[in-house]
Amino acid sequence: MVTSETISWKISLTLITLAYVTYQDIRKISGLKDQTVIVVKAPPETRLEVPDPIESLQIHLASTQGPIEVYLCPEETETHSPMKTNNQDHNGNISKPTSKGKNSTFVIWKLC
Repeated sequence: MVTSETISWKISLTLITLAYVTYQDIRKISGLKDQTVIVVKAPPETRLEVPDPIESLQIHLASTQGPIEVYLCPEETETHSPMKTNNQDHNGNISKPTSKGKNSTFVIWKLC
């Protein structure tokens, strides 16, 4: 018997597995305009430490649950930049979002 809880669980699992954010999504956030943005994709329970946010531009990331991926998201000014074209690499190849079925947390880090 399929219950509403089962359906809800399956939908939630699908959303977690297929969820992704694009470079364009991040750069559209008005509060990040004219800022250096670093995006971190990390497993749950990843520790993020900022030793001295006023005096330093250092952050420390630690995870025992899996790899940590870090992406620089600069503002692009070139019209034909691969960063401006949805899901294209520097050769113009279109990439598809990938997922390994594990939960990950995205952190958008803004450096002032």
